[in-house]
Amino acid sequence: MSEKNTHIIGTKVLGHDQSYCYLKNGEIVYYCEEERFSRQKFGWGISSHALDDLVSRFNIDPSKDKVLFNIYDDIDKFKYQSLVESNFYPELNTLKNTRDPAEVMMSVALTHSGLGFKNFEVLNNVEHHLLHAASAFYPSPFENAAILTLDGAGDGISTLIANGNGNKIDIKYKIPLPHSLGNFYNLMTIWFGLGKCGDEGKTMGASSYGDPSKYYDLFREKIIDFDEDGITALKALNCHQLDNILKNSPRLQDLKIMTQREFDLAATTQKIAEEIILRLAQFAKKLTGQKHVCLAGGVALNSVANGKLLKSKIFDDVWVQPAAGDGGLSIGGALWNYYVTLNHPRKTENGEKKWWIQEHTYWGPESQDEDIIEALNEFKLPIKKIPDVEIWTAQKIFENKVVGWFQGKIEAGPRSLGNRSILANPTNPDMQNIVNNKVKFREPWRPFAPSVLEEECGVYFDSTHPSPFMILVYNVLEEWKKKLPSITHIDGTARVQTVSKKTNPRYYKMIEEFKKLSGIGLVLNTSFNLKGEPIVLTPRQAIIDFLRTEMDVLVMHNYILEKKDIQSFETTVFTKQFHPIEDNFRFLKPGKHLIIDYTKPSINTTLESLIYLSGTRGNTFSILPIADQKTSYALWQSRYTQITQVWENLSQKSDFNISHTELQTYEGIICSFLIEPYMLGYEYHLEAIKTVITLCERFLSVNPQIKIWLLGPSGVLYDYQNFKSAVSGLKEAVESVMKIDSLQLSESDITPFVDDLKKRFPEILFTDDLNKEAI
Repeated sequence: MSEKNTHIIGTKVLGHDQSYCYLKNGEIVYYCEEERFSRQKFGWGISSHALDDLVSRFNIDPSKDKVLFNIYDDIDKFKYQSLVESNFYPELNTLKNTRDPAEVMMSVALTHSGLGFKNFEVLNNVEHHLLHAASAFYPSPFENAAILTLDGAGDGISTLIANGNGNKIDIKYKIPLPHSLGNFYNLMTIWFGLGKCGDEGKTMGASSYGDPSKYYDLFREKIIDFDEDGITALKALNCHQLDNILKNSPRLQDLKIMTQREFDLAATTQKIAEEIILRLAQFAKKLTGQKHVCLAGGVALNSVANGKLLKSKIFDDVWVQPAAGDGGLSIGGALWNYYVTLNHPRKTENGEKKWWIQEHTYWGPESQDEDIIEALNEFKLPIKKIPDVEIWTAQKIFENKVVGWFQGKIEAGPRSLGNRSILANPTNPDMQNIVNNKVKFREPWRPFAPSVLEEECGVYFDSTHPSPFMILVYNVLEEWKKKLPSITHIDGTARVQTVSKKTNPRYYKMIEEFKKLSGIGLVLNTSFNLKGEPIVLTPRQAIIDFLRTEMDVLVMHNYILEKKDIQSFETTVFTKQFHPIEDNFRFLKPGKHLIIDYTKPSINTTLESLIYLSGTRGNTFSILPIADQKTSYALWQSRYTQITQVWENLSQKSDFNISHTELQTYEGIICSFLIEPYMLGYEYHLEAIKTVITLCERFLSVNPQIKIWLLGPSGVLYDYQNFKSAVSGLKEAVESVMKIDSLQLSESDITPFVDDLKKRFPEILFTDDLNKEAI
């Protein structure tokens, strides 16, 4: 294959964690997660803002240039058939009989990008974990290494051990579903009520507060077990089974804080994860005989376990892909095409490594000064530019100011590494509470990371090993624990980022200047985002977060903004269209609208096809998926009783502080919610309904005249009052549904039941109505 005028773009376009990666001469020059543009954390749907940005920045001509994309077969026949039958993507009707589902979906995604790709080729139906392996091994500094990938699941596999040699990756062992360390950790996170896929870091942070021995034997006996090689046997597969084993789940009790019992359970969860990872590492060494190991997959983001793996000396060195989650599959896809499809060598010649080695993650979009000025003007904020911003910022941190730091290209992966960061003084004992409570709005026990000058890592921590990606946890040396209280976790550890002068000179200089003032060569660093939201991408987003919080200072390039200078700022301005869902505005009359999305989406779904259908239009709403024969209707029978109980108690509860001043500006409100049972427990459905109703009732109590729309599948909007009516009729609807044995009846047999339900419950939106506009 000729490579002249050929572009290699890695993609992850299906489901969550969408991303795009662009290579030049085997080196990543662009990578960005779709969530940064869509503002939906984890980037559900099929959308292509990042691809649009990539093509524009690198002057790719979709109508002429040759482009190589990657795919992997991670869409099952049911999801694919649901998409075909929905007729939401008409392209599927012409493509469905000619190519496999994954390739068809790739074509659909490219078509919907609107870029008009004419000369593209979709290569290598590579399985999920091989792409994780490629993302970890190919950019590592090792010519040969063991490879260990661990996540919830991909293509029916949860864990893979492989041998990397040059440009070849040979699979040595796989662990199939349902036995999954990733699903175990995710299930526990959901059971705690801390979140879902992607929120496991909360459980890791909580684990340091607990005793891992109290429930260890119970876990091994009834929840998850493993052998000497780390091969897992997952016994509890959903929240209902955990409820029977552990009792009293905090997710069902509206607990805002974890008790000591939950901390002990989190500690047990973490301990078991560490033991399995270390045993799998031993097994990988035995299978491959390698001295080094590379890690990827969502579980590889467990920085506590990574630090212990490094210190275990099972391998001489450990390298972890910082975009270890499914977003990193686009990195793996691009590199796979380069090294495997195009067969580029990857070897050492005359002692020199002849391949690209990943040293940083600064590959995303970069704003210009004019973008900053435009955003400041939009909010009518003062424009002030200074020459020595590093010195000025260090002084503010030294004065115990909380600083929003916006510089250069956005980082890849879930960690802010000095370009989109919130910074603070690590010596201030109150700073952890200040940043958690007044800036991040998150759990008070969540820890913060230190960014330390690379050559001084060993001064404060028990390792000198570089940790540029904030993916290794070290012990804080005893003499520094009391001196660095805001970055020292309760167990005396810290998730360290070492900062290199070579890869981030401005950030390095700022920390140097802070050291001149304080004698400390590190600062507190956390990601520039609020709880549940993606890291900020643009100056506008940075300003919005700055105004919504008690951050003291915002630094964007050389432009500075201090909160003390804008105390009179009108707060209603920046709430407008904070989570824009542009495609839905066509349904609304002209006027201002407030976009409310408290889930973003914190509630998942068994019907993942609905997520694909929602695309860039926000999350998905479905009251009763009657047309879907694969739905387990039995869940509804056990669900409606609890829904009724929640509904009856809602009028007495209100957790939302929305003032009349904030509401009176708006003529309409859109609430975007995902309401479907999660595969690991239906309680998330209840929580979603509670959130919708509580929020809407709160708004109506403040302003009874306001119009509220609920965002439904395919961008459908309909009246909140219809939603209330639908929920109140849910019991009778479920009883009718239970008469249908969907596994034995054909579609024609079910049709009369569906038609009857539609007549009696016109307010309920059925999944076969997904392609219709409600208003």
